[in-house]
Amino acid sequence: MDINTLLPEQGDGFVTFNRGTGGMFQFGQQSTIEATLATGQTWSLDHPEQPFSVGHISKKGGGSFDPPHKSHKLGVDIDVRPLRKDKQNQEVTISSPSYDQTATAELIALWWQKAPVQLILFNDPKVIAAGNSRFFDGHHNHFHVRLRMKDATIRVGDRGSDVAEVQTIQVSKQTAGLAR
Repeated sequence: MDINTLLPEQGDGFVTFNRGTGGMFQFGQQSTIEATLATGQTWSLDHPEQPFSVGHISKKGGGSFDPPHKSHKLGVDIDVRPLRKDKQNQEVTISSPSYDQTATAELIALWWQKAPVQLILFNDPKVIAAGNSRFFDGHHNHFHVRLRMKDATIRVGDRGSDVAEVQTIQVSKQTAGLAR
């Protein structure tokens, strides 16, 4: 597992926070960084004035983080701030009047479409009710995206961009078989 790709400080559709010295907390597997960039590029098409903000991913080479980021060892976990109505790159919680629930829900749905998402942890009840996140203590001020490891087995019930890709291939094969 190669955790040595650094997320740029900013790019199309995203900015960063909590980088640490030299970006020390924003290293990931190549596929993780590519998924973040792809999500940002698509987000920027409809929201050029409101980039999303990426926090912790992992340390270079992986390894332990202090709580509450202890799961950020493998370069596949990404913390993202909820969006604010004033479009500022500042902390916000789901109970704040500045929290933009509609834009945040749209961004989370986009992560599911553009990345090989395994799960998202975020405590907004409407996002949970839509089936796009799970409740987890401490996730009122950010959502935690966990990506599936590259070449992981896809199981029945999984979602994400990699699942959609496999489904498209299967449909193409079935269609080709019917045309014979």
